[in-house]
Amino acid sequence: LDKLDKQISTPLLALKLPLPIFEYLLSIPGNFFGSCSFTVVTCPALIAICLDGKIHWNHWYALVGMLVVCNLAIWLHVLSPDNKKSSSSRFAKKLFYGPLVSAMSPLIGIALLKYAPPTSSISNNARQMGYFQMCAWSIGVIPASILKPFVARQRPATWINHEENATTNDNKIKMLQKAAREKHISVLPKLFSKDAAVSMASGDAAGAMACMYPLIFVHESSNQAKILAWICVCLSCVGRVYWFAHHVGDVLAGVITSFFACWILQHILCDETTCLIQWWDPLVAHGLLLVTAIVTRLMTKQRVFHSGTMRVEDKHIKDK
Repeated sequence: LDKLDKQISTPLLALKLPLPIFEYLLSIPGNFFGSCSFTVVTCPALIAICLDGKIHWNHWYALVGMLVVCNLAIWLHVLSPDNKKSSSSRFAKKLFYGPLVSAMSPLIGIALLKYAPPTSSISNNARQMGYFQMCAWSIGVIPASILKPFVARQRPATWINHEENATTNDNKIKMLQKAAREKHISVLPKLFSKDAAVSMASGDAAGAMACMYPLIFVHESSNQAKILAWICVCLSCVGRVYWFAHHVGDVLAGVITSFFACWILQHILCDETTCLIQWWDPLVAHGLLLVTAIVTRLMTKQRVFHSGTMRVEDKHIKDK
């Protein structure tokens, strides 16, 4: 299965988009949905505003402002060529990726939905859907957070650069090594190469499925909204493979496990017509995620928190 998955993933891994702007655009859905600092704060506002049916230009202005802040953080810490040395990168790392902000992000999302314009004026039903989205993200990524340390599958960016592949004559390996170097934003494969054995399942793909689940399956959204939601999920999955972060099987596992987790959550919190969710439910769901992540990583003796992505020591490379 591992060999077959790598064969299926090879065309997308070897792909190079013709212009840098396409890679910059793909880097947003490809790196956005795995961070609770972004998704738990921004996506509930998007869900709530879209479902209220009273969209005004000032609503979009507020939403674009949040997206600009999130994407600026991605640029400062991930896409900046000197991201390891830059003081702005270190600041973005602490502000947007640190454990304190990750733990407190549900409180920020709840405050935005209850008190901040424009979401403070939305209907109670739309606000509850925003709460449901926050719960869905936290619950949806739990299966991936459990699978990662126990499966311990290496990322594509890691195994193509193993010592036995460094001087290989295998044309496919050499092609993938060249593709990783020649990406317009080559810093991303380099970043993921340090993550070692955390490929299965994709937390970003799971987060994308969880974020879009309310629009696709819970609320009676328009067909256009559902199509856009599926496009968002697909772009996230494509981006994760394109940047050598995951294989195709990894992103499929993330989407499928997240779907079933959100489906169970929906049947717990919602009936046939409405979702009865209180403002503290996202706190409970997020607390369950944090406990699960801490316990699984302590059991496998992995570092619990790290900025950006989870860095895990690769036992194979250490043994070498």
